[in-house]
Amino acid sequence: MVHLTTSEIFNQTLRATKAQLKKLTLKLTENFKNSKTQTKQEIKHSLYKILTIKKGVKEAEKILNFFNTFLITLGSESSDFGEDIVRELLAGVNAKDKTVRYRILQIFEVVIRNLPELSDDIYLGIRTSALKRSNDKEISVRIIAINLLCFYFQDTGDEEEDSLTKARLLEILDFDPSPEVRMLVISNIEINAETMPTLVLKSREVEKKVRKILYVELGKKEKNLEKFVTVQQKEFLFNNGLQDRAADVQNECLKCMCKKFCANFDYYGLLQFITLDNPEIAETALIFFLKESNWKSNIDIGEECNNNEFYSETRKWFFTRVYLEFLAKNKHEQYLEKSLPTVPYLIQQLSSHFQILRELPVTDDEESDDVVKTNEFCILEILKICKLHDFIDEFGRRMFLDFLRSGSFEVNIENEKCLSLIITLIKNLSTSEQDFTSIMVEVLHYIRDSEVEIIKETQEFSNYNDNDIEISSDGLYDCLRVVVYVLQNVEKAFALKYSPYFFQFSQSGEYSLELKALEVLLDLIMFYGIKLFNCEESSVSLLQILNLLKIKLKSDKKSMLCLTVEGLTKIYLSNLKQFYNLDHTKEEEKYLIEESLQELLKSFIQLYFSSLTEKFFPKLKQCLSYFFSVFPYTGEANQLLISKVFVESLKIALAAPDQQSISEQKIGQLLVEWTDVRKLVKTEKNLPCNHFLVADDIAEEILRNPDDSKILFQLLGMLNFTNDFENKQAKDEYLNKIDKMRLVLNDSISLTGLKK
Repeated sequence: MVHLTTSEIFNQTLRATKAQLKKLTLKLTENFKNSKTQTKQEIKHSLYKILTIKKGVKEAEKILNFFNTFLITLGSESSDFGEDIVRELLAGVNAKDKTVRYRILQIFEVVIRNLPELSDDIYLGIRTSALKRSNDKEISVRIIAINLLCFYFQDTGDEEEDSLTKARLLEILDFDPSPEVRMLVISNIEINAETMPTLVLKSREVEKKVRKILYVELGKKEKNLEKFVTVQQKEFLFNNGLQDRAADVQNECLKCMCKKFCANFDYYGLLQFITLDNPEIAETALIFFLKESNWKSNIDIGEECNNNEFYSETRKWFFTRVYLEFLAKNKHEQYLEKSLPTVPYLIQQLSSHFQILRELPVTDDEESDDVVKTNEFCILEILKICKLHDFIDEFGRRMFLDFLRSGSFEVNIENEKCLSLIITLIKNLSTSEQDFTSIMVEVLHYIRDSEVEIIKETQEFSNYNDNDIEISSDGLYDCLRVVVYVLQNVEKAFALKYSPYFFQFSQSGEYSLELKALEVLLDLIMFYGIKLFNCEESSVSLLQILNLLKIKLKSDKKSMLCLTVEGLTKIYLSNLKQFYNLDHTKEEEKYLIEESLQELLKSFIQLYFSSLTEKFFPKLKQCLSYFFSVFPYTGEANQLLISKVFVESLKIALAAPDQQSISEQKIGQLLVEWTDVRKLVKTEKNLPCNHFLVADDIAEEILRNPDDSKILFQLLGMLNFTNDFENKQAKDEYLNKIDKMRLVLNDSISLTGLKK
């Protein structure tokens, strides 16, 4: 090979191929051995040239890689030379130029990676530099410094030094603003009892990628976590991970959970840290586990359920139900048939839980509440398992139906899901609609008779006829709860027949009854549409329903107001056009219905802009925020309705500016946006412009009150008239109103606005 100087060798590395780089490395090694002193100086000179080259420049990276290969080739002879370079560059770690600091730390990393041993002063110098630069203002410098700390100074055998390094890394993890830096620490910090408390808290990180890398690192096989992770830390980690808003974080959490904390995918190992505080999350975890594991050979429902030390009664039924539903959903019929408990056994278990509830004394203490919740939870899970039976066996069907009819209503079940499922099962087991309704009538009679017996025992009604005794509002409420779920399982004709009773109860004066009855009415409208109250068979008219809702919107009760607004906004969003396609309705009534719709919408707008709503009704504010982010943009009928209440809504806001959450200008701008046809998600060509209607109303208002019209003039200039002004007559009418406004206005700003 032709003789090359060190400087020429480094220059050629910038253009060399892999084969050429190998030859250049051998040549530089040969030069080094033949003339150490001179070659050392020339290598330093070539290497130090990169100190001012910014990050990302390929030439600098090539030189560093070549230098790294050279040190590897040099072997043990590189120690003195490497230390000499570090000693010369240590002072440069504090340089003002960020590029210099970055490149020096890069060189340190190359040297420390290839030297078998370091003298104490060099070791201490690099460590001190890394600790100091781990707090550098530049992210790239911090990343190199943290790499040095993690890989070379974290587990040295010196307890005091290792503790100091870990403390610094934990501090970075807590306070460093860069997610990339925090991710680097999580990926490389030693996981033990000392670092785990801080790592666990990262499951609540703001940055998704940091949360994700946490579960990725915890799930790695080489990290044995069982030794130092407490049960509380496990629960915190996995509850946060399973409830994470990002699906990929949830998946990594599930993988980590199954791989690290359930040896060989042990189904029952999950019981050690899965709680039922949030059953939906626990179910998600179990289903993921079942999909990933060899459940056919690992799970044996029955003996394991009863013998496992972690199995409480609630866990037993919850885990059994999830497993059986998994088999049913994935059509593993053979395993389902083998594992599904028999109907008599399920009836026996249900009876025992109902018996506990029957014998429980009526008290308000916390212990009794826990007993009620536990038993109702078990009843719900067993009922879900019962639903998996096909009840082909007539004897089993009758047995279970008789039990539900006679035994399940002897106790007042507070759990709504439980009550709903009982009635759904009765419906499924009934031979016909008539059979179902007759059974439910019996149930309602039973509830009423039970209430009457209680009244007879506690008051002097022993000589009264049962029909003359008026049951309490609690008794009526219990009956009403049953009727609600009955209506969900019957045809429209049945709902139509009994809807007047709900209308009557919604004005009964008993708050709990009114609330439940109104909820039913709103659900009926959502389920069947407003045509339920717009037919000849209905004894309650749609106008009566709307008038009732207007009254409820003025309620001072939080639950009533929230229920009304939530129900109405759902109806408005689902299909507003249904209010304009009414049969069997007189023109006068149609006008009143339109007026009611406008009045209700004005109430929504008033509540949305009110600062009191945000302060006292945050749930209501959230509901209205969603409503107004969707409603104005999803239909021309929606925008037209807003256009009709534009001026009136603005006047309400202007009348009480102190009670508004935003300025009157912002309110006006939002109303303009909500009525702009160009903002519709789906627009048709030549749609009539709502802004002409708005402009007409604004002009009328200005002519009525010219002294208080500044904001109106501002809004007038924001309106879009493109489509309507193709109509010459419409344009002439509007210009005529502008001429009239000029006659009554003296304000120069307003007149200038008219000219525009």
